[in-house]
Amino acid sequence: MALCWSQDDKYLLSCSADGRARLFDASRKIKEPVLDFVRSVHNFKPKEGEPPNEPFAKDSLGHCQFYYMDKFILLAAKNSLRLYKYALDLSTNDLKRYAKKSRYKLVTSIGYAAAQSITALQAPNTFHSHI
Repeated sequence: MALCWSQDDKYLLSCSADGRARLFDASRKIKEPVLDFVRSVHNFKPKEGEPPNEPFAKDSLGHCQFYYMDKFILLAAKNSLRLYKYALDLSTNDLKRYAKKSRYKLVTSIGYAAAQSITALQAPNTFHSHI
């Protein structure tokens, strides 16, 4: 549904109709995502009494983009904008290649009750903005 390059052209962010957003490192030989957004809140191990952390529904992601000098990722999920902070672990170990250590966490979500879905968004990424 959407593709977006980071400001330094090192990373490619994609979101698709299957309800997943993926972050790829363009310099790697193995083209596996370094970060896979599958759950709506974070990808940490769930704690007791935490609010639900459901997976994104199919066809829920309309757009994705880097934000604020590539420090955050914006996702348009159904009728809400979600801002995520992320940390990448680019270490390579052939034995533990499938154990992902990159993390993300929801910072805030802004919902628009009058909208059915957000299909596109635009926010500045090349300078520090208060937007």
